[in-house]
Amino acid sequence: MRIGNKLLLRLGLFCVICIGTTLHTEAQGKSDSKDTSQAAKDTTQLLSKADYSILPVKRSVGSVSMGTIETKPLISLQQMLKGNAVGVYVPERSGEPGSDQTNMFVRGLSMPLLLRRNITATQPTVFLNGMPLIQENPFAYDVQQYDYNRIGSQTNLLSIIDLDNVESINVYKNAGDIGELGPWAPNGAIWITTKNAHKAERQVSVNSYVGFAQRPAVTTLNAADENAFRQPFYAKYATADQKTNYPSYLANNLSPDYYGKSDWTDLYYKNAALYNVNLSVTGGSDRANFRFFGGATKNNGTADQTGFSRYQAFFSVNMLPLKWLTSSTTINASMMKREGARYLRDRFAEARYIPDLTTPLAPNKTMYANYLDQLTTSVDNNVTNSIQGAFSLAAKLNNFGIVSKLSFDYNTGVRDQFFPTTIMENNNFVSNYFGYNQRLFFDNAATYKWDLNKANKFEFKAGFSYTADLNKYNYAYAYNTPSDFIKLNMVDGNSNHTSAVISASNPKGTVYLTPVAGMLVTRFIDQEAHRRASLYAKVNYGYKEMINASLLVRSDGSSTQQPDARWYMPLPTAAVDMDLTKIFRIDNNHNTINNLIFSTSYGVVGRDNLDDRFGAGPQYGVDLGWKDATTIASYNGFAGLTRPYSSGWVGYGFKWAHTENFNAGIKADLFKSRLNIGVDVYRKADKDMLFAVPVSSESGYASQYLNGMDVLNKGVEVIINSDIIRDTKHHFTWNAQLNVAYNQNELTKLPGDLSSVIIGDRKLQVGHAIDEYWLLKNNGVYITDPASTQNYKGIALKAGDPIWANTQGDPSTINDDDKVLMGHAMPKVTGGFANNIKYKDFNVSFDIYFALGQKILNEYASQRLDFVNNENGGTMSSVKEITYWQKNADLSKYPVYNPWSNVIPYQLNQNLFLEDASFVKLRSVTAGYDFINSRFIKKLGGTFTRVYVYVTGMNLLTITPFKGNDPELVDFNGHYTGYGLPLSKSYTFGIKLDL
Repeated sequence: MRIGNKLLLRLGLFCVICIGTTLHTEAQGKSDSKDTSQAAKDTTQLLSKADYSILPVKRSVGSVSMGTIETKPLISLQQMLKGNAVGVYVPERSGEPGSDQTNMFVRGLSMPLLLRRNITATQPTVFLNGMPLIQENPFAYDVQQYDYNRIGSQTNLLSIIDLDNVESINVYKNAGDIGELGPWAPNGAIWITTKNAHKAERQVSVNSYVGFAQRPAVTTLNAADENAFRQPFYAKYATADQKTNYPSYLANNLSPDYYGKSDWTDLYYKNAALYNVNLSVTGGSDRANFRFFGGATKNNGTADQTGFSRYQAFFSVNMLPLKWLTSSTTINASMMKREGARYLRDRFAEARYIPDLTTPLAPNKTMYANYLDQLTTSVDNNVTNSIQGAFSLAAKLNNFGIVSKLSFDYNTGVRDQFFPTTIMENNNFVSNYFGYNQRLFFDNAATYKWDLNKANKFEFKAGFSYTADLNKYNYAYAYNTPSDFIKLNMVDGNSNHTSAVISASNPKGTVYLTPVAGMLVTRFIDQEAHRRASLYAKVNYGYKEMINASLLVRSDGSSTQQPDARWYMPLPTAAVDMDLTKIFRIDNNHNTINNLIFSTSYGVVGRDNLDDRFGAGPQYGVDLGWKDATTIASYNGFAGLTRPYSSGWVGYGFKWAHTENFNAGIKADLFKSRLNIGVDVYRKADKDMLFAVPVSSESGYASQYLNGMDVLNKGVEVIINSDIIRDTKHHFTWNAQLNVAYNQNELTKLPGDLSSVIIGDRKLQVGHAIDEYWLLKNNGVYITDPASTQNYKGIALKAGDPIWANTQGDPSTINDDDKVLMGHAMPKVTGGFANNIKYKDFNVSFDIYFALGQKILNEYASQRLDFVNNENGGTMSSVKEITYWQKNADLSKYPVYNPWSNVIPYQLNQNLFLEDASFVKLRSVTAGYDFINSRFIKKLGGTFTRVYVYVTGMNLLTITPFKGNDPELVDFNGHYTGYGLPLSKSYTFGIKLDL
C-alpha cells in the first residue's frame, strides 16, 4: 500500500481519537461546576508559557546550565554543549570559525565512521522551539573525488543560534524522553527553547562583548631544519644515486628563500578581533506580548585570515484572542558569511588537479607575501542565508487541550570560487555552487486529563506530524578560461551573454551563464525529496504523586524506505518514575534526603534513511568516468550511465533499522538540597542498520548493501551539583557541577552473520568496538638482516626495516593477518567541571573540559617521516602547505628506519603512530561584577535591573600526553593530520544591561 493511502487511514484514526476525546470533554464540562475559563484565568501566565514545543519536559539529567556559558564568545550550538551536557561528546576538530568541523555524539557512536559522510547519520536532531532544524545533507559527496570537505559553503548550519536568545537547552536521550520523537531521535535530540516575553511589560536588554583571539605560539622550521632532520637517514641508508637526487630546494643551502629566516608566520598567524552586540525588546499587555531580538557577531580566526560573520533577527508574538486560545508566531532569520582556510589540498581536491609538488612554498615572509598577492586576484565568496518560522495555536477547555503547529526551515548556501593561472600552473579554475534545503513541518497533539479520584490520575495524548523536505544543489566547475579577467557562473546568471571581460579594478565583477569556447566545463545537478509521517498515542498514569507511568505506541512512514516497508510500528515505549521519599515515607526532619526519584524506561524508535537511493532499489550510476575523476558521467566524451559498481549494489528487501533504548536512573537531593546527584545507566542498541558488505571482485561490484549491522552502546552518566558554600548571611556562595559519562561500544552483528569485514585500512569484527584501529605491532628495528627469510607481503625484510610482530599464520611472513585491533578513536570517559564563586555582586567562574581513554593515529608524523615516498608521490598526501614549515610533533622520538625500503617502514597502519590523546582543558575563566547596587548607577536613576560587566578567557590551558599540538584537532577517523587550525586562546570584555 502506498504511503499516501496509509497516511489517510492513520490520519482518520487520529481524527476519531480527537473527536472522541472532545465529546468526552464536553460531557465532562456540562457536569463540572468549574468555570470553563478556569484554566485561563491568569492570562499573563499563559502568555509567558506560550507553547512552542509539544514535547513535555521530563525529569532529565541532560539539561545545560545556561549560567555556565552565557559569558563565553561561542558561535555554535556544538560549542555551547561542549563539556556542559553529560553524555554528549563534542570534538572541536578545528578552530576555523563557523566551519562544520564540530560534531556531537550522544551516548557514543551508533555506526562506524568509514567516510566523512557517515558523520551525518550519527548526529542528534536539533529542535528549535519544537521545529527540527535542517542539518547538512551528505548527498553532495556523491559527485566529489575527495571528501576532505563537502562542496558548497561548508558553514555550520547550527551557527544560526545566538546564545543570548536561548532560554534553555535540554538533551533528550532516555527512551521515555525520545519516544514521542520517533525517527527524529535515534541518536538523541537537542531541544532548544528561545527566550520569550515573560512579563506583560517592557523589557530592554543590551548585551555586547569585544576582545581578541591570541595568535598561537608555534615553532617554525626552514630548510636547514628539514635538512638536519633528513641527514641521519641519508647518512645511514642512502645510496650514491639517492644522495644525488636530493631535493633541489634543500640542496642549495645558499638560498635565502628556504635557508633564511622562517618568518612566514608573521603573515599567517595574527591576533584576531572578536565582537558581538545584540539588542532584545519585549513588551505587551495581558492579552498580547512580543519579543524582538537582533544581533551581529564577528569572530575572526587567528590563522590564514579566516573569519565568520553573522547578522540575525528574531521576532515572536503571543496573543490570547480568547481566554482559552493562545496563538504564537516566531520568525528567526540570519545571514552568515565565512572566510575559510585557503588550503592547497582543498583547492586541488575540488579542481581534481595535482600540480608539480617538487618545490613547496618558501617559509620566507617576502616570498609568501608574493603568493598572497596572487591570491588577491582569486575569488571565494561564501554566504549562507537561513530563515525559520512557526505559527501555533494552543487551546485549552477544561481538561482538554490541543496544540497545532505549522513551521518551516529554509536555507541557501552560495559559494563562488576562482583561481588564476598564476597559482595554478597556467591553468585557471572556476567553480560555482548554489544549494538550498527546505523543510515544512506540521505537528499536532491533543491531550485530555482525567482524574479518576484523588489518588489515580490519567492523561491521554494523541499526536500526528508530517514533514516535507527538499534538498537541492547546482554545482559546476570549469578550467582554462581564455583570460584571468573572464569569470563565469554556470549556476545562474544571464544566458544571453557568452562571456564578460572584467577589469582588474573589479576582479569579482559580473558573471554570466554560458561558457566561452574552449573551456572544459562540468555540471552537477541533484535533488532529493523526503516525506515522513508519524502518529502516536500515549497514556500517562499518576498515583498519589508517588508513581508516574506512561505507555506510548506509534507508527512512522517514510518515503526513503522501500515500497513494501514504508511504515514501521516499533515496540511500545514504557516509562516509570517513582518518588521513593513518598513511597517509603523517608523522614525529612533532619533534611538529609529531601528528594529521591527513581526512573526507568524502555522503548524502540525507527532509524530512517538519510537519502532516497535505498528506497529506490537498483539504480544506475556514473562509474564510466575517468580513472582520477570517476564522478564525471562520460566515456570517451560521451555521456553514459552504468551500474553502481564502485558505490555498491542496492537491491530490494530492505527494512527499517531501529534503536532500542533502556535506561534506569536515580536522582537525589540531599542536605537541604545542597547536594544533588543524578546517576543514569543505559543500554542503547542500534539494530538492522544498512551496511555495504564487500563482495567478490568477479561480480564487478565493490560492495552490496544489506540490513543486519548491530551496534551496542552502554554506559553510565553521573551529575553532581553542590553548593559547597551557601553563606547567605555574608552573601558568599560557591556552586560546583561535575558531569562524567562512561561509554563503551561494541559491534554485535554484521549482515549475513559475518564475523568480520575489511574495508580499506579498517577491520570491523563482531565482539569488538567499532572505533578500534587495525594495526601492526611495532617491536623496533632490524639492526642487521634477519637470519631467517622474514618478509612483509613477499618483500624480504632487511636491516633498517621495522620489526613487526608475527601474531598468526606463516611464521616467516608478515601481512594483514598479523594486524591487531587496538585503541579507540572515541573517548571512554568525557565530562566537564563547572564552578561559580560569588561574593555579593562579584563572581568568578571557571570550567574544565576533559576526554579520557581515546587514541589517535599521528598521520602528520607518518607523512613527515615517509618523506621519500611523499616527496614526488603525485598524490594529495604529497601536498606541502605553508604549515609544512611548522613543527607539529617531535619526530626525534621515532626510530630511524630506511625510508627507501620497499616495505614502506613509516606506513601509518602500525602502533608506532598510535598515541594517547586524553586531555584535560581549562576551557574558560570569567570574572564579573554587577554594578546594579553601585552609587553611580543609582545616581543615574532609570530602571536598570542589571549592569553586569565581565572579562572571559577561553582555551587557557591543556594537559595531555599527546606529542602533537592539540589532541582535539583530529579528523573524524581519529587521524591527526596537522590540518586543524588552532583553538586559540581568547580574551573578551563584555557588558550586559537589562532595563
